[in-house]
Amino acid sequence: MEAPARTFLVALKDAVRSTTFLSAFVGIFQGVICLHRKVASKDHKLLYWIAGGISALSVLLEKKARRGELALYVLPRAGDSLWYILVNRHLLPDIKNAEVFLFCLSMGGIMYYLEHEPDTMAPFLRGLIRRFLASRISNPVSASNRSPSYTYLQSLDAMKKPKLLDSRRNESPSRSIILNQYRGCEGLRPWLLSREELTTLSLREPTRMDIRLFEASHTGDVQLLHKLLAENPLLLHSLALASTENPLHVASIAGHVDFVKEIVRLKPAFVKELNQEGFSPMHIASANGYFEIVRELLKVDPILCRLNGRDQWTPLHYAAARGRVDVVGEMVLACPESVEDVTIQGETALHLAVKNSQFEAIKVVVELAIQLRKANVLNMKDKHGNTALHLATWKKQHQVKYNN
Repeated sequence: MEAPARTFLVALKDAVRSTTFLSAFVGIFQGVICLHRKVASKDHKLLYWIAGGISALSVLLEKKARRGELALYVLPRAGDSLWYILVNRHLLPDIKNAEVFLFCLSMGGIMYYLEHEPDTMAPFLRGLIRRFLASRISNPVSASNRSPSYTYLQSLDAMKKPKLLDSRRNESPSRSIILNQYRGCEGLRPWLLSREELTTLSLREPTRMDIRLFEASHTGDVQLLHKLLAENPLLLHSLALASTENPLHVASIAGHVDFVKEIVRLKPAFVKELNQEGFSPMHIASANGYFEIVRELLKVDPILCRLNGRDQWTPLHYAAARGRVDVVGEMVLACPESVEDVTIQGETALHLAVKNSQFEAIKVVVELAIQLRKANVLNMKDKHGNTALHLATWKKQHQVKYNN
């Protein structure tokens, strides 16, 4: 344990908070009952509903995250009691082994969410299940299916080795991080990022960022960040004068959600900054499919998904081209107008999804465009006069079908 004193104080504070909540709940409940009995001769059935509802307001003493846990704890118990009341009064049939059916239904849903919508689950539950059960998400099956972001994170582990650090001592942080980010991307379409562009990105001499700040950013070390700010409170404010990259770019590449949250809190202006390669933190996070980071950045400003980068590519364009389905859905719902944005070649996110054969992304864009009354995007033409359906026909993608 790195900070036992701080951990103890946090635990003590939480314990006092929970104790206060329970004491307030009991005190308010009994107070309402006693007050009623002072003015009425007998108890009414609704008295306990009202007393319970009023005393439940004491949950406001708990943390917001804890309130959700308590609500989910008492909800099934209330539902269970209501179920048996309705069965005993013959308002519902007595279904044998109904609890088994409900358990199977719930577990089926949980395992589905774990595999396909992990970000919707509580981190504790997600981690607990993955500790015992293998998952495609937590255990990539083969090296061929690993994403560039996975390769990058592996590179970060390797960078911690002293021998490798010595060999890269003279290499600037930005050059190293760009090189690792795009390694393994050669399989992308040439129009997305060519080998020459990769070489240019890797070898171009970037401006410098403080090495300790870079280290905190790529490892997600929030405590180190606070230590650096204690030494120099103006560190983040003066960064724009010394570097075209900020810590948010680095943390977005590495996928450190908590670090991103802290930087956004301290310096929200960083979210709109482009590095010298033309990428904002939102471009980087959306291309890598970091859903939680994208969601945090959208909280600052939904318009971020329309921010123009290299060749007028927006974060939505990168997400669609890379098949980041969850990210595409989140950004389109946050800002429906983003589906109409075009690149310098006149390509929409739908064009790019078709060009990259990202069928799930195509489906999401089409469904949301129709649902949000943006069906005109289905007929938008690129610089060469092609609609997305024209491209799909030319590429013989018979899966692409929609009605406008």
